[in-house]
Amino acid sequence: MHRTQICLEEAQYAALREHSRRTGKSIAAIIREILDRELSALGTTGRKRASGLSKIQGLVRDPGFGGEDHDETLYGGK
Repeated sequence: MHRTQICLEEAQYAALREHSRRTGKSIAAIIREILDRELSALGTTGRKRASGLSKIQGLVRDPGFGGEDHDETLYGGK
């Protein structure tokens, strides 16, 4: 494990301190968890991978397509 130093805004530190108090985890452990989540969302190119609705954005290019049609398009039925 490497040791590093970061500067936090007062509000960031206060939020981390409160979360630490509620969960019983150290601030360092919380920061590592946050970093793990964010880094797992990064591709090998360093850019974030598409997630959630952005994966299906533009899937249907039909001006008559409405939100009520999404089950049929995504799952093959209503």
